[in-house]
Amino acid sequence: MKRLVFIVEGQTEQEFINIVIRPYFLGTHGFANIQVFCIQTSIGHKGGLTKYLHLKKDIQKSLRGDSDVIVTTFLDFFRIPVTMPNYTLMEQERSIDRKIEILEEGITGDIDDYRLIPYIQKHEFEALLFSDNCGFEEMYEESISNETQAIIDDYPNPEDINNSPKTAPSKRLMNILASNGEYYDKVTEGNLIAEDVGLTKMLEKCPRFRTWIETLVQRITEV
Repeated sequence: MKRLVFIVEGQTEQEFINIVIRPYFLGTHGFANIQVFCIQTSIGHKGGLTKYLHLKKDIQKSLRGDSDVIVTTFLDFFRIPVTMPNYTLMEQERSIDRKIEILEEGITGDIDDYRLIPYIQKHEFEALLFSDNCGFEEMYEESISNETQAIIDDYPNPEDINNSPKTAPSKRLMNILASNGEYYDKVTEGNLIAEDVGLTKMLEKCPRFRTWIETLVQRITEV
């Protein structure tokens, strides 16, 4: 049986894969053997992408000794470490999409294994939450959901919400909540919102994300 492995940055992404993406492959595609691992930064410590070497070790470990596996990643482009392959080359590009492609190509070239499908989220996990306002409406007061709706109206493609330290999707949400006297719990609230939004709406609104999921589905049916 084919095994599908997701290597993610931390608990938020791990929960997202388990809650939103895993059921899609289980239900729609009947792919039962799915595993999700956080990047191991040191012995006994997991979560966070601070060095490419940590990610590389986890990818190689997941690929080792199993020809019947597909390994993918779920990483944020926002604040991606300078140790990533092709980082210097990436900096020379102006297009964000091309920057991410160059980084993904760097991982592919460095690992050099057809079983690997690297994916970097543009710009970060929270961009997906802005695919629909229903999650914000369910989680927060109207004063907050009105502000999130304004952002959604400005960005038909949530992946285009930019990645500066002040205007990244997570920072926008944190600032809105702070101005209303609330705090953003990334793991719990982020994934409750994601569950309300649902994968269908994310696939509809986020083209890079949709291409990744479609690529995984295609690879699974091919092997």
